[in-house]
Amino acid sequence: MTLAQASFNTDLLRGFISGFGEGVNDLFCQIKDMKLTGWADVDTHYVHKSIVVNMGDTYNMGDVFIPQLDKVNAFLKACKGAVTSIRHVGGVLTLVNENDQYSTPTYTEVLSNLTVARARFAISGFEKSGYKKLGRADIQCRGTLTMSDLHGLDAMTKATSKDAPVRISMHTQEMTVTVGSARGARMSRVIDVDCSPVFDKIETVFSSVLPKLLRVMGSGDVEFFIGKESALILKHQEVDCMLILKHQEGVDQ
Repeated sequence: MTLAQASFNTDLLRGFISGFGEGVNDLFCQIKDMKLTGWADVDTHYVHKSIVVNMGDTYNMGDVFIPQLDKVNAFLKACKGAVTSIRHVGGVLTLVNENDQYSTPTYTEVLSNLTVARARFAISGFEKSGYKKLGRADIQCRGTLTMSDLHGLDAMTKATSKDAPVRISMHTQEMTVTVGSARGARMSRVIDVDCSPVFDKIETVFSSVLPKLLRVMGSGDVEFFIGKESALILKHQEVDCMLILKHQEGVDQ
């Protein structure tokens, strides 16, 4: 039986476990290179992110399977200690925080991990192409922005409709976020970004969960890439986190 274990700052671990977005209910992670790294790929988005282990504590590299993220997060929310240890061995995940312990049986067929290998292969090709092609999709624009400009879009969905699609478009050096259906109420936000001027308008459409998915990325500067009717890719410049938001065909009706 392979043993994987390490200790983490409880606040960082809580943010990590709850930070993979809507539709991710289980998670495959690895303890390796003094980090805990997780990957998830679902219909709306792909995420990978890492947090560092506590130096000097017991450490064994290996795979960690986390079922029912909501229950693990509930345990972490109740924890009062500054450090939480994770131990995975023999199909059992155990978290310990001071005198509190949570254990659960695990499974290897993690739903959010089923297509991760394919997504990571596409990302490798994306990097090799000079960030111009993700799979078969062309990426036409690259730049930087501040995540605070993309946070807080929930208010826009409240002002329009909770099921309203979200369109993100690029033209010249402006990113425009528009919430609302083609025949209903609309609200938009214009964001100045640092990129080469875009003269042919680029637009891609996302479902109404986009504002919640953007919470995956913490505050700070991010590098972004966007392609027409393909994806918006966000790569944090200060921490190890990448979010790929997938174009949702047919939501803008």
